[in-house]
Amino acid sequence: MNSIRGSVVVIALMFASSAFAVRYECVDLGAVLQGNARAMALNDTGMVVGSTGINDRAPAYWTAATGMQRLGPGSASLRRGLATGVNDSGLVVGYVDWYMGGSVKNQQPFSWKLGKGYKILETAGSSWSFPQAVNSSGTACGYIATPETACTWDAEGRITLLGRLDPDFGSGATDINDQGEVCGTASTPPMPGYPRAFRWTPSEGMKNLGVLPGYHNSFASAIDNKGTVIGYCWSAFLGYRGFRCESGKAMEDIGGLGMLPEGLNERGQIVGVFAPGSNGVRAMLIEPGIGPIDLNTVTSGIPTGWILDTAYDINERGDIAGMAAVGRNVRAFLLRRVD
Repeated sequence: MNSIRGSVVVIALMFASSAFAVRYECVDLGAVLQGNARAMALNDTGMVVGSTGINDRAPAYWTAATGMQRLGPGSASLRRGLATGVNDSGLVVGYVDWYMGGSVKNQQPFSWKLGKGYKILETAGSSWSFPQAVNSSGTACGYIATPETACTWDAEGRITLLGRLDPDFGSGATDINDQGEVCGTASTPPMPGYPRAFRWTPSEGMKNLGVLPGYHNSFASAIDNKGTVIGYCWSAFLGYRGFRCESGKAMEDIGGLGMLPEGLNERGQIVGVFAPGSNGVRAMLIEPGIGPIDLNTVTSGIPTGWILDTAYDINERGDIAGMAAVGRNVRAFLLRRVD
């Protein structure tokens, strides 16, 4: 975030007024062993997944009934990693570190469900695999490394490689909708490669979504069930700027220097990060018809010393999961919509 360039923007002027009827209450999701925690995704039942632990490296889940819990019990080898996605049935995906001789040998993809435990997913021979999201049917998306290639895993854990925009450059998937459509980012020529957001569909394969005028790179973050992709563009001279790209249409600027959208729901609400440079970073909500809102200004019950700095996901109710900066530490939050 510190690399963002451009004029310093006063946060109060960039965001919609907090006088709008948008209100949240903050829930501290806690942490195991008094350590750090982060929330990466949540479902419509209110289950949140991410990580916890002294080094913020144990895959974890949170519910109102259980509080923060490690995914487990599992073996000792499965106790370091990150849970990245969860569907409404409680199926969790993520990756775990495997050790040999005291150091990380590789990272393996997993799915997990309460009462059923872990399942290690296929890797196509790769030593490093990273699931990022899972849809209602249990199909996950992400990528494998060496070489980096976007992929999906079906409910049985079988892998399918989605290809690349250019055979000489890598690709990675970030989200999948209930129709099996995937979004992500793939590099294109010339060397060393220009990242481009893509949409992949079973019928058309991988399509380059391009960039906003004046920008060099684009990165896709999430896709809804209509095929709308959100993400951000970047330029060394212009910094970061958010985009929306509806199926069959050109990329649309959603405004705001320093905006990095991360998640969206079927109501068109978008969450992410606002990073205007030297003013630091703030978790944001883009509310249809209102515009971007600094979530710190419309949320009650934020613990003393917290700054809500990253909103990763939003469910259909409008609840939000993300991460707060607490000094040099990070903590997971759930924002419950109350308006």
